[in-house]
Amino acid sequence: MVEWWCREAHMGNTCRIMERDSGFMKKFIPKMAVVASLCSAAGFLLYRRFEDLYRLGQLGSLRRILKREMGVEKSARIVDGVERHYEEISARWPATLRGIMRLHRIFLIMAFAIYKALVDEFGGDEDIPRMAERLVWESGPTCKRPTELFFKLFFVGSKDPFARFAPFAKRFIDFMYPCPLYAIEYVEEEGVVGFDYVKCPYPRFYEEHGMEVFGRALCQLDFRWAELLPPQIGMRREHTLSEGADKCDFRLYRK
Repeated sequence: MVEWWCREAHMGNTCRIMERDSGFMKKFIPKMAVVASLCSAAGFLLYRRFEDLYRLGQLGSLRRILKREMGVEKSARIVDGVERHYEEISARWPATLRGIMRLHRIFLIMAFAIYKALVDEFGGDEDIPRMAERLVWESGPTCKRPTELFFKLFFVGSKDPFARFAPFAKRFIDFMYPCPLYAIEYVEEEGVVGFDYVKCPYPRFYEEHGMEVFGRALCQLDFRWAELLPPQIGMRREHTLSEGADKCDFRLYRK
């Protein structure tokens, strides 16, 4: 199904090594953010060993959201559909990945399953991709609530959030989006954290499954993430690979 993903992910084990700089940690990351980072790392380790924790956690959140918005009967049908599609997709894509790429796998399969379950329930409505993207964001164990909490802890007490964020961003990106599945080019600009994704596995995955429209909708998660940053930090992104451009051009800047 996605042999290229598994093959390239294993190649990436020796492709990029995250920098270890205790001076950086002491200077730029407050104690509470360190605690949050350790909690996140522990969560990633748990997901490696217990994929069901992630899946069941998101299904529980999804069930509560849908029950509130659509009622008991319809929400039950959709969640049952998500579970069915997740199992089908997961069976075709064995969990052979390592480290952070395993988390990407779980996230991608769950997003795919949510979209397919909504299509089963509502048909080919043009609003379904955006609905699926919103539900992925609101229910995901690594999306809205954890990100909001992390940013609150990371920026606590900071008089200059951008100065704290800028040196951390590259290390975080290198860790979360390793090569060779991802290829990132950093852009040097004054007062800007700039990086271009010139390679990303998500558009390729959705293209192979004829779901490019949903893939483009899922890219809007970037803006949802950016909205949780302090008001002193803004984000621009004018082009994406999923829309046919040659790169996704992210610019995080000081307001």
